[in-house]
Amino acid sequence: MKKIINVIWVLLILGAVLDGTQMRVKAGNLVYGDYEYSQNPSDKTISIIKYNGKDSEVEIPQKINGMNVVSISEEAFQFNDTIVDVVIPEGVTGIGSFSCCSNLKQVSFPDSLEKIGFTAFYNCESLENIYIPENVNTIATEAFSGCSNIKKIQVAVNNKVFDSRNNCNAVINT
Repeated sequence: MKKIINVIWVLLILGAVLDGTQMRVKAGNLVYGDYEYSQNPSDKTISIIKYNGKDSEVEIPQKINGMNVVSISEEAFQFNDTIVDVVIPEGVTGIGSFSCCSNLKQVSFPDSLEKIGFTAFYNCESLENIYIPENVNTIATEAFSGCSNIKKIQVAVNNKVFDSRNNCNAVINT
């Protein structure tokens, strides 16, 4: 009887730890599916720290455990050569790094996006089209450096900081 009770306790503890929604990994990061993330307890927001999946099409979650995903940290997707298409959800305001994602062809930015970070898409050699949404007010140095296959760059008409006048296929700081 004692063994049965001990086994039940072990199973209950394992079930609580490995419930699939969240568990701690290194340095305080939490895990949700293929994502490592951190949460800001003061405003209950999430930052994606690392993507560990192998999918070619990735749709980053808008919420994790009821909290909004608002940023993608530097190195979160860096050197991932399986991703071809990424959808970044509404609510994300800042993007760190997808640098050296050699097969990344398409990124869908949300209207909420404000900042594209330093070397965010550096050496994404397969990236073909870029659409900069209306609220982007910062594109850091070398954000798209080494993206040798870009065919089209377009900036939202209502963007107050950047422009792609007369379909010039470039981003101009206005």
